[in-house]
Amino acid sequence: MIFSSITTRCQTSPTTTTEGYTTVKTKKLQAGAKLIEIGRINAQLVQLQNIKIDSLNQRIGYLLAAIKAHVEKDSANAQVINTYKAEIDNVVSQRDIAIKEMKHQNKLYRGQKRKLVFSTLASAGITAGVFLYLKSK
Repeated sequence: MIFSSITTRCQTSPTTTTEGYTTVKTKKLQAGAKLIEIGRINAQLVQLQNIKIDSLNQRIGYLLAAIKAHVEKDSANAQVINTYKAEIDNVVSQRDIAIKEMKHQNKLYRGQKRKLVFSTLASAGITAGVFLYLKSK
């Protein structure tokens, strides 16, 4: 993952490096960074699903306009219209599937945002606790 080596630096610790900082590695901060990335990916997936649904709706509109353009005067036009109607049914079912996927992705995204808030609060608490602990020594 991108954030595999996140560290927190606390000033005024009894065991300092040459820079005057102590490095505190924590798996909670790394997990929080992973949650942030997953949340960003889920948000992008939701946007892609919305784009897909819009393009399918646009395609349905074009097909409906094509049906209106053809007048049922003979059997050839009737076959063309039936072909367009079958394609519309296919595109509508694809759109419905895309809407279901988008709703599922939104659900995952909301859950990820909730996890991010809790991990952020936990990380801040841990960081403050480590700082206070190191400061008290």
